[in-house]
Amino acid sequence: ERYDEFDDDSPTGNDEGYKWRVVREFQKHWDIDAEDFASMFKKAFEEVQKSNLIDNKTVQPIGGITLLLKYDDEVEFVRECFKELFSDDNGDIDLRQERIETFIDKINLHIDKYVKGSWKYPQQRNNVIYYLNLWKPEENYIFKSTEATEWANCIEFGNDFGSGNTFSLKKYYNMCDELLAELKNND
Repeated sequence: ERYDEFDDDSPTGNDEGYKWRVVREFQKHWDIDAEDFASMFKKAFEEVQKSNLIDNKTVQPIGGITLLLKYDDEVEFVRECFKELFSDDNGDIDLRQERIETFIDKINLHIDKYVKGSWKYPQQRNNVIYYLNLWKPEENYIFKSTEATEWANCIEFGNDFGSGNTFSLKKYYNMCDELLAELKNND
């Protein structure tokens, strides 16, 4: 497996490799065309839910999707939403952002039918960006607003990627691409 090199804890005791192990386990089990989509989804996200990467004690967006998957008439809807989210965009980051926003709107509308006004289960942009990262980490970065903004300020990144309705995935990915290029220059 291509993420096996991350199995060992770092010498400092900070185990950041768990993020790559989560990706490996997700990719091992993810099958959009699985006959039993609900069981596949649960297995694919099992390690993700054990971590603090998306769900936590306060918010549980994966839990929101799992809630939908308990209803037979929602399973194909969820599958179709993921098919659309995970469709090829030929590197068009603007289109990718549109797919993210569409996914959020559609899924949250359905979650709201079962837990009206819930703040615990809805999808947020950072969660959906993380789903994309699990699916294709070589094309997608994770997004944590506070950390990303702090980093942008630290490096005096001149192309504000915004927040809320002004957020630009393209500008954020540009910042990440610049960081990645610099890391590759460092032995």
